[in-house]
Amino acid sequence: MTTYEFHFFNSSGQIRRVQDFVCVDDQAALREAKIARGSHDIEVWQGSQLVARLGQKERASWSTLKLKDLTACQIEQWHQLHARETALRSPFTTYEFCRAVDKVRGAVFVAILQDGDEVQAIFPFERHSRLIPGIAQKPGGHLSDCFGIIGGMRHPLNKRELLKATGLSVFSFDHLPLPENGLPVWRGAVTQGMHIGLPSFSDYVEHLRKTNKKFVKEVGRLGSQLVLKRGPMEFQWQAANPTLELDRLIDRKRKQYQRTRRPDALKPPWARALLSELLATQDKNCEAILSTLYCGDTWIASNLALRTGELLHIWFPVFNQDLRRFGPGHILFFNLLESAAAHGVRVVDFGGGVTPYKRKYAGDEYPLFKGALRRFDLLSVAHRAAQCLSWRVRPFFSN
Repeated sequence: MTTYEFHFFNSSGQIRRVQDFVCVDDQAALREAKIARGSHDIEVWQGSQLVARLGQKERASWSTLKLKDLTACQIEQWHQLHARETALRSPFTTYEFCRAVDKVRGAVFVAILQDGDEVQAIFPFERHSRLIPGIAQKPGGHLSDCFGIIGGMRHPLNKRELLKATGLSVFSFDHLPLPENGLPVWRGAVTQGMHIGLPSFSDYVEHLRKTNKKFVKEVGRLGSQLVLKRGPMEFQWQAANPTLELDRLIDRKRKQYQRTRRPDALKPPWARALLSELLATQDKNCEAILSTLYCGDTWIASNLALRTGELLHIWFPVFNQDLRRFGPGHILFFNLLESAAAHGVRVVDFGGGVTPYKRKYAGDEYPLFKGALRRFDLLSVAHRAAQCLSWRVRPFFSN
């Protein structure tokens, strides 16, 4: 490995800053320089030798196209950029998730920051309507638990340039991990998500005993009682009959939303179609895991999760309401965590919204950002006014 100096110049030709980069060779240093330079001229030095000089004429530029028009090379570079991410390395930020959304919705586009043949950043978005193409959201809307510009933290982003390239007046988003906030926003709301490390199931349980010994003991006791009453326990990491189990999960989840008076996330037909599509088209970058728990012939609980690499994202858990006194959700999760560790999962993400139920698992909390990018034009102003009106009248219809 070799240390290179990157000299960044301002518009007057004066050195603004010098930064060290450790790279394998000159070509790797040049790739890093193209990503890092942003709007600056930059010189790459190795010791006293000038390796390369990159100026404004070589600046990367944004282009926008439909998701289905991406080339195989661009898709592969999406995979490579995604593999380098940390907080944004989520199944919801993969090409495969966006492809599934596009198949059931048909409105997913991608803005690509490209320098020649090299893709430096990817900004996927979903237009709200063909009639009003200037308003967009993150792909999957309320069903997506993570969003961000892939590769965006490695390149300074300009809001005006980004919105102009996409033809958008308003882009609304949420579930953006703050450590990966490359979007040029300055206001919004912050919530919390939670994930747990899973070096091994035994190590995790040992850690949990130190923080909540009573909880671990209670789950084991209730699980034993359930076996005595309903028969031997069987957990399936991937359901043997996914169609039947998905139909049950959707039905029970919608009844749970109704019972708890929460908005029904699965009410739109496209939302249910998206779950079916992801389960039918398994891919290592975005793999749908439908797990089930039975005691004898009695269904206890199910969970639909999405996996990418070593990360498993809990998405739609549901349990048998008639057996709630046994804590079936917790029994399911303990079996799920044990099986996940055995399948090579090392991080389990419980998503946004940190409840007392989730805190029992002694995970690490992380901030999530919600906001919007806006251009100052008539459509943006009209959208803001309609949004304010919606917020004011919503309480009258929620009671």
